[in-house]
Amino acid sequence: MENLSVSAIVQTGQVEVVWIRVPDAVRIFGLSRSGLYELITAGKIKSTCLKKQGAVRGIRLINYNSLAAFIENASNERSAA
Repeated sequence: MENLSVSAIVQTGQVEVVWIRVPDAVRIFGLSRSGLYELITAGKIKSTCLKKQGAVRGIRLINYNSLAAFIENASNERSAA
């Protein structure tokens, strides 16, 4: 498989993306980084952090489906209003 970005993989349907990194979520969904972290803190989307034991920093991953569902629900609520 050629070297594709996450958004290209999603668009071509080559694999089902389950977890994406914060920069990819920002780029794909058009959210700000801080807005994404606000959604995580509020528990509105699923997220996990992968880090080595005892490490302060790690890799924050966002569940693609939970973020897509949140945006879809927000869109439906605005349409109904």
